[in-house]
Amino acid sequence: MIKPKNKKKTPQRKKPPKKLTQNTPDIKVFMNPKTDFGFNKIFGVKKLLISFLNATELLPETIVDIEYLPNEQSGNNSKTRKAIYDVHAISSDGKRFIVEMQLSGQSHFVERLLFYASYPIIDQAPKGKVDKINKDGKEVKANWNYSIAGVCVIAILNFNLFKDEASKNIPVEYVKLIRQNANVEFTDKYQFMIIELKKFNKKSNELTTKLEKWIFCIKNMEDLNAIPKELQDEIFQELFAISELKKLKGGEMKAYKQSAKRYNDLANVIEYAEEQGIEQGIEQGIEQGIEQGIEIGKERIIKRIMQNRNKFNFNIKQIAEITGYSIKELTGLLKKIE
Repeated sequence: MIKPKNKKKTPQRKKPPKKLTQNTPDIKVFMNPKTDFGFNKIFGVKKLLISFLNATELLPETIVDIEYLPNEQSGNNSKTRKAIYDVHAISSDGKRFIVEMQLSGQSHFVERLLFYASYPIIDQAPKGKVDKINKDGKEVKANWNYSIAGVCVIAILNFNLFKDEASKNIPVEYVKLIRQNANVEFTDKYQFMIIELKKFNKKSNELTTKLEKWIFCIKNMEDLNAIPKELQDEIFQELFAISELKKLKGGEMKAYKQSAKRYNDLANVIEYAEEQGIEQGIEQGIEQGIEQGIEIGKERIIKRIMQNRNKFNFNIKQIAEITGYSIKELTGLLKKIE
């Protein structure tokens, strides 16, 4: 008896995996430029940094080249506090640029900017250079006429620094030294530019200048699923290409996730503390109470970060940089909490 041949089973076709599109919820396409990793990744590209600096129009001339300088600046002795910049660069004509990303408000923030700007000024003084040997055989230091190149500090803030009515809807403030009576510039060697991201509310179809396009990208890139049609310029194509998360591999992706987690943790703490502070101010029923409540909220930010520093993956040095408190002050606060 001949056995019938076994019929081959028709293999069931597996359903293709659900394809992730740029509209898939909770799937991030681009990195967050406000994170440490994202900020350094973007502005670590010379072409992008030059484009951003030119967009600020802090200088009358176009910057054609820059050189990155060390981010950490030490004082004249071991006891002097250090200044650590996010980006520190010098243009081909000697102008110094400091670009800072600051996520939360802190005490004496304006003074901190002045402090940071002083290092590139002092650094231009000759250090121990010998001009000649005098007739007694002693070294004579080189003469210096105090001629210095300008210093431009650009602070990108994720909070509102200026709370007066006149500045309510102005996201970009230029700060210079002015002769008050004559109302003319005293010197162009000290320039500050403050960008308050929370005051910038333009949509992509409302952008008119390159600076507005840059601010829009820094504030909103993480939430975009595709490049807006208004940002098809070559420089922004490159910006978005560098910022694609799918291009981060291995160690870079791990570093970005850690940086994003620190950013989100801090953002959540700040939001909570500000809400609590404002609520307490409102309960007091007076406008002054709201301001006082916000100040109380700031104190709660510090306390909560200190209490949960291991969970948030912050060390005391990082907390000092974020808040403006000294390590000694934070250590004292930690003793009170514990």
